Amino acid sequence: MNKTYSINDLERISSIKAHTIRIWEKRYNLLSPKRTDTNIRLYSEQDLKKLLMVVVLYKKGMRISEIARLTFTRLQELVLDIKIPSEAQSTIIEQLMLGVTDFNQKFIDDIIIKEIINTGIENTFEKTIYPFLRKVELLWLTDIISGLHYDFAFNQLSRFLWQNLKFSPVTYYKNHYIAMVPPGSHTMPILIYFSFILNKLQNKITFIGPTQDVSELVSSKKFVHDSFLTVYNPLHNSFYKRLIASNHKIVIVDLAEEAELPDSPNLKIINKISQIK
Repeated sequence: MNKTYSINDLERISSIKAHTIRIWEKRYNLLSPKRTDTNIRLYSEQDLKKLLMVVVLYKKGMRISEIARLTFTRLQELVLDIKIPSEAQSTIIEQLMLGVTDFNQKFIDDIIIKEIINTGIENTFEKTIYPFLRKVELLWLTDIISGLHYDFAFNQLSRFLWQNLKFSPVTYYKNHYIAMVPPGSHTMPILIYFSFILNKLQNKITFIGPTQDVSELVSSKKFVHDSFLTVYNPLHNSFYKRLIASNHKIVIVDLAEEAELPDSPNLKIINKISQIK
């Protein structure tokens, strides 16, 4: 069964007030939702995609009366042709949301590549990629988007960052970080990015990724003098507590400031991207 959305769902996803959506429907016939027996609007996946495209063009300066006359195909063409200015972060995030709802990998890649060319990878991650991932996470947590869309967004960003960030071999290094996350945690894009930044600062990175073998890692003689780098996810507190209980230096990235962990002299929590630059 296809997922349906309420007008409040559309407001939260698109940032357009429900009142405005109703006006656009009445005045311009922009969307034609089905209605329940009690006259509640129900919107389809296609309605959501159309509204997201409309929002992108509307924020670019097109009049809603012009946009309403366009076909769905023409809307897609105009959105794909947009040249993204570096300051239009909300528009970029809306475009990325459109790519997620349409499962369009190339669309997402093209948007991020343009933004990196315009502003650099550090600015793109801080102002676009991380806010976008956070929005996806919150929409999933409130059951506005499906788990499939959630998985797609985080997996595509992990793939993109892994393919496009260039890690350098380091002969003489300040620290050696073992980069890992709990299994099943959607924090890989953040782990990849912070590993990249630490590598740029002349640190050696051993990238393990998702693992549940925490006990083996912390007891390994191979890593006895090394630090562990991970990303916080509130669903996996036992994972972090086992790390902290070891004698290793632990760096936990917690940009959402959600961590509730015991104090420890060997623990450093990063809650601002600038702290690691």
